[in-house]
Amino acid sequence: MEGLVVENVTKYYGQKIVLKDVTLSAKAGTFTVVLGPPGAGKTTLLRIIAGIEKQDKGRILIDGIDVSNTPPQKRNVALVFQSFALYPHMTVYENIASPLRARKMPETEVKRKVDQILEILGLSELRDRYPRELSGGQAQRVSIGRAMAKDARIYLFDEPFTNLDFKIRESMREELKRLCKLLKASIIFAASDPLDALSMADNVVILNKEVIEQGVTKEIYDNPLKLETMKIFNPGLLNSVEAIAVEKNGRIILSTSLSDLEIELEALRGKVEVGSKYFVVFKGHDLQLIGESRDYSARDNVIIFDCELYFTEITGPETICYLEANGHKLIAITPTSLRPRGYGKIKVLLPKEKIYIFDINGKRVL
Repeated sequence: MEGLVVENVTKYYGQKIVLKDVTLSAKAGTFTVVLGPPGAGKTTLLRIIAGIEKQDKGRILIDGIDVSNTPPQKRNVALVFQSFALYPHMTVYENIASPLRARKMPETEVKRKVDQILEILGLSELRDRYPRELSGGQAQRVSIGRAMAKDARIYLFDEPFTNLDFKIRESMREELKRLCKLLKASIIFAASDPLDALSMADNVVILNKEVIEQGVTKEIYDNPLKLETMKIFNPGLLNSVEAIAVEKNGRIILSTSLSDLEIELEALRGKVEVGSKYFVVFKGHDLQLIGESRDYSARDNVIIFDCELYFTEITGPETICYLEANGHKLIAITPTSLRPRGYGKIKVLLPKEKIYIFDINGKRVL
């Protein structure tokens, strides 16, 4: 396959397992985000792909060639670190030129190549500045420019936005997506922020020591097969309630400890086992406070139950509403313009189509 293939890679640090049987692929010319929480093994995986570290098991293939035992300088891979790692005594021009000069490229060709990269990244006016004279975003672009100078087949980015503020992160996302098309190489981007995956990635790999799920970003976000995937994509924004499958009047129902929350879906038959436990999961954005939504006449398409609204938190255009129902803490996220003006009893509405059901092991059943 043109691009990158990681096959059954396992890595230990002493007795501690950092990566377990990781398998993933990234076609040439695609942007893949490896998404996972801190400590998931993302940096270790990138270092193994680059050849800086050696896996204990498995292999790495680039364009169909096994490079597992190939030294880093011969893998045609460029790695951009979380820290910018620029040479402080070199100008912007010299930093980008350094890998070209290391390859003994003629100086006329070095100038042509560096000038081209400076133009692409909008750094031409900064060519004579030193790293200490650059902003965070400018320094990150220089770091990317130095990686571009390698003309690599695969570019690895190890959480490069960590030290950047919000506005610079936004502009850098646009920049990297544009560069992916320009470079026509595989970009592998390690991230812990799901926004990086949603805004940039063609494909996403959910990693937490092992691959939990991988595929097209939008499909996985909308229809995750694992509860862990849904949690990583929606940190702090999910409601999860335990339920038991029961048979009632010839119908299969998921009964929860939430007041009035019984889920009766014909699609449950054959999917759940009577007497077994499940997780009923729904996003805070999908839980609507009555009076904010349009009038639902088809009540069989929604579930309505009582809650106590005890706190609201304005986050800008949205407000987080903190709710309690029969001992369960829930959140609903609503436009700030429609936020409740007081606290107390309130009804909430949940469209059935927005419900996710997982078994006790976190595997999606509906």
